[in-house]
Amino acid sequence: MRQLKSAEEIPGTYGLPFLGETLEIFRDLELYIWRRFHQYGLVFKTRVLGRKRAYLIGPDANRLVLVEQAENMSSRLGWYFLEPTFGNNILLQDGEEHRVTRRLVYPAFHGKAIATYFDTIKNIVEDFLKDWGESKTISLNSSFRQLTLRVATRLFLGSENESEVEQTSKWFTQLIDSSLALVKWDVPFTLYGRGQNARRKLVAFLNQAIAKRIEQGNLEQSKDVLGLLLAAVDEDGNKLNQAQVINEALLLLFAGHETTASLLSWVIFELGHRPEWRERLRKEQLAVVGNNPLTLSHLKQFPDLTNVLKEAERLYPPVYVYNRGVLKDIEYAGYRIPAGWFVTISPMLTHRLPELYTDPDRFDPDRFAPPREEDKKHPFGLIGFGGGSHSCLGMEFAQMEMKIVLSTLLRHYDWTVKPDYSTVTPYCKASKVKDTLEAYITVL
Repeated sequence: MRQLKSAEEIPGTYGLPFLGETLEIFRDLELYIWRRFHQYGLVFKTRVLGRKRAYLIGPDANRLVLVEQAENMSSRLGWYFLEPTFGNNILLQDGEEHRVTRRLVYPAFHGKAIATYFDTIKNIVEDFLKDWGESKTISLNSSFRQLTLRVATRLFLGSENESEVEQTSKWFTQLIDSSLALVKWDVPFTLYGRGQNARRKLVAFLNQAIAKRIEQGNLEQSKDVLGLLLAAVDEDGNKLNQAQVINEALLLLFAGHETTASLLSWVIFELGHRPEWRERLRKEQLAVVGNNPLTLSHLKQFPDLTNVLKEAERLYPPVYVYNRGVLKDIEYAGYRIPAGWFVTISPMLTHRLPELYTDPDRFDPDRFAPPREEDKKHPFGLIGFGGGSHSCLGMEFAQMEMKIVLSTLLRHYDWTVKPDYSTVTPYCKASKVKDTLEAYITVL
């Protein structure tokens, strides 16, 4: 019988008493796990605020956590710190509760529902980008966050006019800023207190919007996510109550704008240093769209653009780690990891493994085209949008939005980007560098 080693024998250190390595993790973000990965390899341990944690790196670890041992792990425990911000939602649910919520949310992000969002997104994007040629210099991440937040507040919160979009966006930004507060005192003079006050205002706005929708009726005919969540009923007659709809809307608002803005910023950064790829994508656009207005059917005819987005997902996954709490003992790499521990897997590190991707630090969208198709070497080798039962429901929505944005930019503008490409390495704090990216825009 194979003898398993104790989790205590996993390489790594626990750091300071109780605090562990918390301060270094918060300070260095992605850089922390890059360092530990290069120091210890595919499995290492740490401690964060008294909680012991094992990092498991690679596609087999991803499959173990996301599928094979998913029932023995808790997403709620893994993301517990997000509950004061977003409430109990699909990300923080496990087991049957999660399965029921997923069935109810699913229809709002697939099939004909997605098609109904196309015109709204296209109109917002075209209006937002129309003056970029006059601006000359664009701060990428902040601009894309404004754009994707505008789309998200319209489709997820049901904000119907410019003043509502601006107000709900402001409240939401205050809420997100407060999520990093170490002191969780709900009083007016603290960052956390201001965020919770903004949350209460968002909830009040949503309660009013929901009451208005219910009074209008015809929820099944809605052309936004809020209405479809209110209309959703599964085969067992389950419905989302009003508090659940609000919690899901708040989570979607965060995931639907922050991750999309991040990916768009990095795509523009990579293309800004590669005129040959910009030209290649423009030829694809011309062949498919010509001088006609962009339509939903066009988006399915852009294989090069699809592969560019995959490569951005690989190099710059918007969520660089996924966390779980261990409910029952699990085994991995010869170690027994006991209940009470936490485990973390990393899309960022998986996506840079040379056994999966040739020259993994190089921007090369053709790696996804036949016959190479490097993402098919392992079913859990590309997990920028998660996997298993907790895979991102909004992936198709995000892909559509990004293709609309990039198609519009490519057909109307050219650009270069700073900082210089050579200054951005896989070991930098990508989330910090992203905030400094600027594009120099010229009209075609």
